[in-house]
Amino acid sequence: LALFCWWRSTNFLVLLYTGIADTSLYNALVAIYKNIDTSFKENRLYKNMFASISELNLRNNNISSISGLKNLNLDSLTSIDLSFNNLSSIDLNEFSQIGKNSESDNMLHTINLSCNKITTVSVYSLPRLQKLLLQENLIKGIDISTLNLSTLNISNNKITDLNNVKLPISTTALDVFELNNQISSIPDSFDASNINLVI
Repeated sequence: LALFCWWRSTNFLVLLYTGIADTSLYNALVAIYKNIDTSFKENRLYKNMFASISELNLRNNNISSISGLKNLNLDSLTSIDLSFNNLSSIDLNEFSQIGKNSESDNMLHTINLSCNKITTVSVYSLPRLQKLLLQENLIKGIDISTLNLSTLNISNNKITDLNNVKLPISTTALDVFELNNQISSIPDSFDASNINLVI
């Protein structure tokens, strides 16, 4: 896809035409940047707009896809809030290059995907991720065995069998919130001393 160059305020920014097909996501990002830079009057995204942003709040924007988000320069991002949108499935691979620069591993430590319509979650290894918030969705099971979380919130989902929740093999303390599901029994994997299960 074509990339065009734009010189603005002595900063060389790359006009981004790649990947972000969801107009709600695109427009939300433009609106956020206009709040950051009140002199910005365009309705376009540039690759380096958010290069120094550590927290990105995209909640309640009617977003149904995050495809292409990783094409933005989000090297400094540590936290992203996508709650109260219309996401139905999520591939955490979309976040694998976010918060990652030449001096560090991925720095993304919090992903909030609560209050969506998510039924499936594909999990990628995100080494710094600490909090994964998925409450108020339609999830029946999740495999977080590749992650090293401190908090997993899957309350108010469709989980009836905790065997469908695959935990990491780790000694790190992990809080698992499973409130308002229909759990009938607790498997041995949740009896580990480092697991704090709240049901």
